[in-house]
Amino acid sequence: PKATHGNKISRLRNEVAHNNSIELAEAAAREAIVTPLRSLPPHPDVKAGLQALEALGVRLISFTNSSNKGVQTQFENAGLIEFFEARYSIEDIQIYKPALAMVLTRLGRRSLLGAAKGCCSTIF
Repeated sequence: PKATHGNKISRLRNEVAHNNSIELAEAAAREAIVTPLRSLPPHPDVKAGLQALEALGVRLISFTNSSNKGVQTQFENAGLIEFFEARYSIEDIQIYKPALAMVLTRLGRRSLLGAAKGCCSTIF
């Protein structure tokens, strides 16, 4: 399977269940984890902060160790999708965060390297 944050969580969940002799149906267990993760609201000040950045002309992109479907669903459910120019997943770039310089190089965005150092954060 593709290397995503969700797959890593699934493997860990299965290992814990196995080690504790717990029978765990894959579909039910995945649904119990994935659905809540994809429905998390943003912190209270996030939308106002993103609106302020947008007003300043700051262009925003996101990087995630989650799947494309997962991050799109999260952003849509949180009402944040409109603030981001692009979203990049581990599925797209095959490099895990926090390797930002590697991510930007892989994406051909060398011009962003200097500006991006120390300026990335998580909003969830």
